[in-house]
Amino acid sequence: MNQALKMAQKGMTPFGAVVVYQGEVIATAYNTVKHEMDPTAHAEVNAIREACKKVEADKLPGAELFTTCEPCPMCAAAAFFAGISHIYYGADIPTIARYLPQIHLRAAEVIGKADRAMKVVQLGEVDDFVRLLEKYG
Repeated sequence: MNQALKMAQKGMTPFGAVVVYQGEVIATAYNTVKHEMDPTAHAEVNAIREACKKVEADKLPGAELFTTCEPCPMCAAAAFFAGISHIYYGADIPTIARYLPQIHLRAAEVIGKADRAMKVVQLGEVDDFVRLLEKYG
């Protein structure tokens, strides 16, 4: 989670993500939406893309995704389709929404509609993430 926070601080928004696969960090990323002019370039999607390229596959079975903030519906779905088994996040959607516009659909709700179970867990001191949101929000 500390690595995800460091990645967020490199970007223009408070979003950073890390993919751990087979016990090894294989991808780190931050939100590049503004830089890339790509609304899908969220930290989680960027990290998943980088991880898939590294393992040369479109699936990351059993991988874990650590992210500074709860994944939006797009990012939660991307994690599902990549075969990720666990999502760990810092600030939740209601907290993020105080600073930035959000779709008010929680990651666990998205995954709850999926054909495969995935664990979604909030971690860390939310204060760390709120400080980032205040800085970039």
